[in-house]
Amino acid sequence: MLGLVGTENLAAKQMVRIDDRSRYWLSVRRWLEKRSAELLPVSYYLVVFTLPHVLAPLALQNKALVYGLLFRTAAETLLQIAADPKHLGAEIGFLAVLHTWGRKLLAHPHVHCVVPGGGLSPDHRRWIPCGHKFFLPVEVLSVVFRGKFLAAFQRAFQKHKLTLAGGYGTIFKITTTGTLTTLHSFDLTDGAGPEGLVQASDGNFYGTTNSGGFSSSNCSNGNVSGTCGTVFKMTPTGALTTLHIFSYTDRGNPGAAPIQASDGNFYVTTSDGGTTGSGAIFKITPTGTLTTVHNLDPKNGDGAFSVGLVQHSNGIFYGPTVRGGNMSYHFCTVWCGTLFSLSVP
Repeated sequence: MLGLVGTENLAAKQMVRIDDRSRYWLSVRRWLEKRSAELLPVSYYLVVFTLPHVLAPLALQNKALVYGLLFRTAAETLLQIAADPKHLGAEIGFLAVLHTWGRKLLAHPHVHCVVPGGGLSPDHRRWIPCGHKFFLPVEVLSVVFRGKFLAAFQRAFQKHKLTLAGGYGTIFKITTTGTLTTLHSFDLTDGAGPEGLVQASDGNFYGTTNSGGFSSSNCSNGNVSGTCGTVFKMTPTGALTTLHIFSYTDRGNPGAAPIQASDGNFYVTTSDGGTTGSGAIFKITPTGTLTTVHNLDPKNGDGAFSVGLVQHSNGIFYGPTVRGGNMSYHFCTVWCGTLFSLSVP
């Protein structure tokens, strides 16, 4: 009898849960139908204006200023290029939305602009459509936007409107009575955004930064200099040595502190990189020799964007990913992540 009552209650709870989901998706569909009715009968384009990773710490310190400049210069760029008869020769309108973080949960300021595929003629009497393949040439938009933003940014700096307080992170020690001593301040060239430390068997500390460390290429593309993160060693007195600077080749952006495994080496996970761009697991020796252990592949159910490891006493590694896997739920935009085990020969 108790078992029967429990089964009925469980079924009732499942029915309520299913009913809640049905109402949720019905409300989503109705909202989408209302928004669709507001659209023009033309194609729409997504144009994204992104600031380089190197400016992310400054943006966090100067949110109103930097985000305002990003909105303004992106809008000016679209309006200027669209109005040029060489490209479209029309007056356009658009919707812009600010994103301050990327899908890897790192500071990544960018603006998404949703733009109808055309605009009004200068006399406002006719509609001028854009081409079928693209809205406006991306190379022209990039050059104009970069010039406008840098000019505005330089003016803000010259007028002392920017707060420049380092902002790249520090390593400190603190006594049990609360006395704090800064051991190292990152300056971007040796890293930015430290993810954590581990004290190794040699008495030194080893850690990662999720950005910083200038390399010959960018984590997003190979066209400009950029920052992809570092692995470093630090003595107890604060002398820091960079062991590895991630580049476009191995990419990177570590998302957690390294661990020292039973073999004496360190293992690092990244939220970018690998052969699929979804993250990888690396081994690095105490002297800085880096080896790829595993490339995460969401198509094979691996998950994506790993954020740390632990090692069991049996030698097997365990860790999570924040995206990927083969299960979905309506609160997850790109699947919901995984827990994995990894055996290293």
